[in-house]
Amino acid sequence: MNKKLVLVLSLIIVIIAVGVFVQTQKKEKTVKIGVLTSWILEGPFYIAQEQGFYEEEGVEAEIVEIGSVDEFAFAISSKEVLVAELIADMFIVQSIQEPNMQQILRKATIFGVDGIVATNDINSAQDLRGKEIAVQTISPSHYLLLNYLRDGGVSSDEVTLLPTEAGNAGAAFLTEKTDVAVTWEPWLSRASEREDGKILFSTKESPELIYDILITREDLTKKEKEDVKAVMRAWFKALAWMEENPEEAVESFARNLNLPKEEVEFFLTKLEFMNYEDNLEFYGAEENLGPVEEYTNKAVEIWQEENVIKQSVDPNSIIDTSYLNELYK
Repeated sequence: MNKKLVLVLSLIIVIIAVGVFVQTQKKEKTVKIGVLTSWILEGPFYIAQEQGFYEEEGVEAEIVEIGSVDEFAFAISSKEVLVAELIADMFIVQSIQEPNMQQILRKATIFGVDGIVATNDINSAQDLRGKEIAVQTISPSHYLLLNYLRDGGVSSDEVTLLPTEAGNAGAAFLTEKTDVAVTWEPWLSRASEREDGKILFSTKESPELIYDILITREDLTKKEKEDVKAVMRAWFKALAWMEENPEEAVESFARNLNLPKEEVEFFLTKLEFMNYEDNLEFYGAEENLGPVEEYTNKAVEIWQEENVIKQSVDPNSIIDTSYLNELYK
């Protein structure tokens, strides 16, 4: 083999090696954000990406779609993603199964997306005694039902649960396979399509009952913590942009979430995103938590009563307020 050919081959090998190294470094620097597929509260992440807010904050972000809320805790603990979506009541359950998780931000307040549909002869929790209820167990729907029963002085032992995915529960109610179901939109709004059907209760009456949060791992490096803060700042930039560009925001949500524009507009009437100041007030500071403490303690108590979790949880052990309090320092 002549010297010229050897030199060319050597250069090719060097170029390939450099390319592989650059791609590896790029992959390691990419911040991965876990989102629930087609869920309305994920929209701001996509807006932040389209508007270049991640780059403004010095990070390269990749949005990773995950099909079920049951998979988020593992995605965090396995380091598949750095930050992820979760629902607050399920975070309580999963924080015991995957103890290396921290709650760092609340996304929104939701009004009336989840609820209970029932026949017209059922008017209170008391009327649910002895009834069969279609509900997705160990889920936000289950948590909503347990709260409703508890507030009405009814034990969960006094009803029979029919384990059913939330969307299927709504369908079962409309087809008269059950007289009570815990479901979500659009099934709530369709309850009256059943001649004797109605909405018995929804989060419109109790908007603090179910809310979405952002979580991350507890054992992050200093660099990873700064990346998390960058994602949070990009999120709040996206919320501010949405307020100034509401029509464009709807278009972005519809495009990225693969939802009809009319459905996006409907869901946006059912929620209010929480800005930075709202989050500060809600979370408070370390050892002096805000309203999040009361919510967390109640959720722990309810899940313990149902034997879903076997131990108590200290809110300070699973909530890290430092991200919010240090976000702009």
